[in-house]
Amino acid sequence: MWDEFEEKVTRLFEFTNGRKVVIWGYQRSGWFVEHLFKRAHKQVEYIIDDGTGIMPKVNIQRSIVLQRLDRDVCAVLLTFEHDRGALELLEGLGYVEGENYIFVKKLFYGDAQGRMMSYYDWLEYKFHADISAPRTVDKLKQAHSDCLQYSVGIDYALVDVLDNFAFKENDAVFDFGCGKGGALALFRKAGVGKLGGVEYDPDLYQIGQSNLQKLNMENVSLLNTDATLLDEELDDYNYFFMYNPFLGDTFEKVICNIERSYNRRKRQIIFIYSGPYCHDLVIQNNVFKLSKEIYTDYSVRYVYIYMISE
Repeated sequence: MWDEFEEKVTRLFEFTNGRKVVIWGYQRSGWFVEHLFKRAHKQVEYIIDDGTGIMPKVNIQRSIVLQRLDRDVCAVLLTFEHDRGALELLEGLGYVEGENYIFVKKLFYGDAQGRMMSYYDWLEYKFHADISAPRTVDKLKQAHSDCLQYSVGIDYALVDVLDNFAFKENDAVFDFGCGKGGALALFRKAGVGKLGGVEYDPDLYQIGQSNLQKLNMENVSLLNTDATLLDEELDDYNYFFMYNPFLGDTFEKVICNIERSYNRRKRQIIFIYSGPYCHDLVIQNNVFKLSKEIYTDYSVRYVYIYMISE
């Protein structure tokens, strides 16, 4: 599922090998390209964007900076589609496509238009999956009033979180509010062998099942039911994940069900909770312990990691 994607990442790194990396375009695709370099512990020297305002902790340059850079030691990565003004500037300074600048989307998507740089966009482009499109509140079927709107989240932020773990083939992850299955695909990318999830909305559930088939993902079990009704089904899993799917009574019941699962089958349990609005409910029974706080690029910023140890 990810082999061709990783091959293209390798080609991107080969193009920049030994040169100053210049990312031009700092919106969603630019963030993702920066993520790829950071994840590989590679340095990005310059970020250029003529439209983005100055962002805290990010040193954004304007394209005029190219006039003082030596093109022979630079690799310019354009994260947008063809732009006449950018091409005129680069070629006027002696840059040549394929030698010292490339369009990153062209490397990954060829001539396909309208794509963003992201893990989910790659799966949609390559396998025709349906992951990123939102689902409005009025169409979303909810089990309880404290269930929240479906949101796909920022894929690379989850990958950054998962890089904190050393998953093994015999680990098993269960996703509460799994939606279309995008997070499960990233857990599989991280090396998790067994995956499961629950989604109450029947349409999202069907899309998730279809995506699993398109991605040829095996050893995955999705359930279309109320998350509060799950009990012994949880006993086969040692990791649980939530991207803020519900609050209040629903959340409390689910946490209690996980704790009962632990009492039936003692094992180390790790709970990955993005958007930890219900932190107090997680720790109220003194079963889960907060073990780690991870600052991310999710809109809710923090992901909390909890553990139950044998």
